[in-house]
Amino acid sequence: MLVELKGYKYGFNKINTADASFSKDGKLIVTLSIDSTASIWDTLGNLVAELNSNQDFIINSAIFSSDSKLIVTASPDGTARIWNTFGKLIAELKGHKDSIVSASFSPDSKLIVTASNDGTARVWDISGKQIAELKGHQDELKNASFSPDSKLIVTASNDGTARVWDISGKQIVILSLSPPLSSPKVEADRLRDLKFSAPNCVQAFKPWQKALKIYQEISDNENKSVILEQLGNAYYCLSGYTKAIESYKNALEIAKKFNYLQRQVKNFANLGNVYNSLADYETATKYYNDALNILEQNQDAQLKAEVLQSRGNIYISQGKYNEAIQDLSQALAIGKNTSSVAKTKVNLANIYYSLGDYNKAIQYYKEAAEFIPSESIGGLGNVSLALGDTARAIELHSSSLAKAQQDEDKEAEGNALNNLANSLRQAGKLPEAEKYLRDAITIWENLRITLNDGNKISIFEKQARSYRLLQKVLIAQNKITEALEVSESGRARAFIDLLSKRLSPNQTEQLKVPALNTEQIKKVAKNENATIVQYSIITDEFKVDGKLGTQDSELYIWVIKPTGEIKFYPVDLNPLWQKQNTSLTDKVAQTRQSIVKGVNVAIRDGNNITFAPGDRVKLNDDDPDWEAWQVVSVDIKNSKITIRLPSWEAEKPAIESPMADVAKKIGINSFVANAKNLQLQELYQLLIQPIADLLPKEETARVIFIPQDALFLVPFPALQDPSGQYLIDKHTILTAPSIQVLESTHKLRRKILGSAKDILIVGNPTMPKVSKKPGEPPQQLGALPGSEKEALAIGSLWKTQALIGNQATKKAVLQKLSLAKIIHLATHGLLDDIRGLRSSIVFAPEGQDNGLLTAEDILNLYTPPQGSTLSAELVVLSACDTGQGRLTGDGVIGLSRSIIAAGVPSVIVSLWSIPDAPTAELMTEFYEKFRKNPDKAAALRQAMLTTKKKHSNPADWAAFTLIGESE
Repeated sequence: MLVELKGYKYGFNKINTADASFSKDGKLIVTLSIDSTASIWDTLGNLVAELNSNQDFIINSAIFSSDSKLIVTASPDGTARIWNTFGKLIAELKGHKDSIVSASFSPDSKLIVTASNDGTARVWDISGKQIAELKGHQDELKNASFSPDSKLIVTASNDGTARVWDISGKQIVILSLSPPLSSPKVEADRLRDLKFSAPNCVQAFKPWQKALKIYQEISDNENKSVILEQLGNAYYCLSGYTKAIESYKNALEIAKKFNYLQRQVKNFANLGNVYNSLADYETATKYYNDALNILEQNQDAQLKAEVLQSRGNIYISQGKYNEAIQDLSQALAIGKNTSSVAKTKVNLANIYYSLGDYNKAIQYYKEAAEFIPSESIGGLGNVSLALGDTARAIELHSSSLAKAQQDEDKEAEGNALNNLANSLRQAGKLPEAEKYLRDAITIWENLRITLNDGNKISIFEKQARSYRLLQKVLIAQNKITEALEVSESGRARAFIDLLSKRLSPNQTEQLKVPALNTEQIKKVAKNENATIVQYSIITDEFKVDGKLGTQDSELYIWVIKPTGEIKFYPVDLNPLWQKQNTSLTDKVAQTRQSIVKGVNVAIRDGNNITFAPGDRVKLNDDDPDWEAWQVVSVDIKNSKITIRLPSWEAEKPAIESPMADVAKKIGINSFVANAKNLQLQELYQLLIQPIADLLPKEETARVIFIPQDALFLVPFPALQDPSGQYLIDKHTILTAPSIQVLESTHKLRRKILGSAKDILIVGNPTMPKVSKKPGEPPQQLGALPGSEKEALAIGSLWKTQALIGNQATKKAVLQKLSLAKIIHLATHGLLDDIRGLRSSIVFAPEGQDNGLLTAEDILNLYTPPQGSTLSAELVVLSACDTGQGRLTGDGVIGLSRSIIAAGVPSVIVSLWSIPDAPTAELMTEFYEKFRKNPDKAAALRQAMLTTKKKHSNPADWAAFTLIGESE
């Protein structure tokens, strides 16, 4: 014996597998004792340091790092600890939920792996930061160690397997001897019970699909439902939303057939989760409610908590915080599963963050961080940014991003990239912010590839913020054309994918259609021989009364001339909400209201006064010789009107007045030629005045507006300059959802040129009874004698027989569609501004057919590979509200989109409920001009100008817009 190491009261611990061990350089020794301490000695027997001298915890093992500078100890309290050789505690490695049975360094001394009885191993750096969690074993772990090159880890478990992982937590291989031969069901059950979680979900498919095949062969229906649900979970884990929906629906179908109630609840909830990720909140809520309805009769507290937590998350997305808090509080009270409780706390934290209660938000984020790390850390980053600590926000969002990337959670990664970029932007680090936003957009685009049209539309609503933010970052760097490219790539993407398939009907796989670059954008302007005006509404978060809210902050306007010149102009929108207590959306609504709608209001002693925007009124305190006020808007609910004096400058905001203060009305909302309309002028100031000098001087030169959001509802022809002149007086106007859609309609026009010859005209069908809103009793739609007169006059021009009355059935119309070059439908239009695809054109009922041709029906006129049954060059919907629908980042989801998607390059639709007689005159005039000159935009302009001479109110002539191609 060279030396005896003395100092322990009870002697060395004989239970541990390693009582004492040398450092790699042979200079030090670490020993363990049953008194829960560890000691460091030199080879001469001198005590260098004691670890845990206060005996606060038990130490199971102690191992030196390869460079002999550090020691890691493992304890039954689920914590590993890093020490230096002087006995100083460097870091605590917390996260395991059971005893740690081993802890060891990587050969390069940079990492540590811990193994635990909780069935997981974890990888840490020497600062104590967790790098990865290795999940998949089905029993306690016995050991974990690194490969000689420090790149791989092997774990051993009581489940009979060893597994090899990379240091990011990705499972490489399972080492397991084949089990003895047994029954097929035993084998299927074994495969079913294998666990796979992020980032190893892709490895689930082979064993679980094998299990599914066995269950199908032995007709084990309940387990078929179970394994289909698990496969859905794996697809969902990988952001494979379409296949996840398919798998969950198959599982649900079996559960319903055999009355497996718990499986029904789980799959209703699973489907709700997927549609929540797709931002289709209406569908998601329906599935959650279906699950809760079953749970009312079959109580399962934990399942109910999970469903309530998920539905609460939807309410947050919709800004319904009271409903969300109610669901989440109930979920928190009854939930026991730690992961589910953590999700609930994250959702509550999100609410308190939005409400400006940062202390509560921080509390809940921290409590959830162990179980939902990426979202919780990201939430803490958002709070730090709101408090002005950009450095801390950047640090936290970087950690959130690393965790999302480790788990290969693409949605979480995209969110983290967006949040990190926003923090970098506010820190003035614009090039870095740009890079991360481009990475986020790449993720969003890849997530959309395999989705159907409806899901592409819905999911884009929560992806659009990255496109807006990137535009801001690029403009701040004076990258004008690059910002235009991003603006273009962030609109009508699902629409463009649809059109791409129409143009390439033999396309067998789903491809990502690249967005246009600057040169291609210039080429579109040249091919259209038009000046293109593209609008992009930029939002930002502002704190108002201590609460965070999103407001319109800027309007970006690009003008692309047919010569290739591109100009940019930003418009500050902050004064709208800061000074006028309104928004761009409200401005558009007020403008439309000022020309199309009057309001009846009963006030004072039962006297009825009819108000409409544009009316002139006197207030009780006004002197007789004072100028009369003009009504800007009417708030029926709060019995208020907004008024201003016509002599005021356009920039001066209107004021509110109680309706009871109105003494009398001295002028109605009547229009004379070029009568000034303050709302039309104010919108002109915002949308046109900044770029007026860039628009063509020739009246016949085309201007194509590319609106966004509420701007799709703007009556561009009726906008007035300060002199009262309408925009249609000076320009020939078209619209389109995006520049790339214009490129596609141009190709459609060339593709169908001359393929059809007939003219299809429908007017005043025999009207059915319809329910205008779900749940309402059917009402008889009124006849449209003006539409009949219109159809007959147009039929006479084209020398064709119009379908009138009982002849105009949906079946008769559909039979004639494929041969029609021009389609004119003068009838009622029904608006669906909730989902859009239920917007419809009304035809005569026949048998069980109610006569409604919906936007969804029209969309389905195209069937690959046969193509579309539509070959028309022009469709005119001479009906009410046919240009409206659901406003989305993909444009207006409704009739116009469906018709173009079905293969028609040019569509004329209306933006409001149109008057019967003036519309008949306008349409007859349009075809008179169009027959002489096949320029649709020029013909529509001339028809508007002619109608305007007789009917001065823009409601009578400005409703129609041409979308797509002019020639």
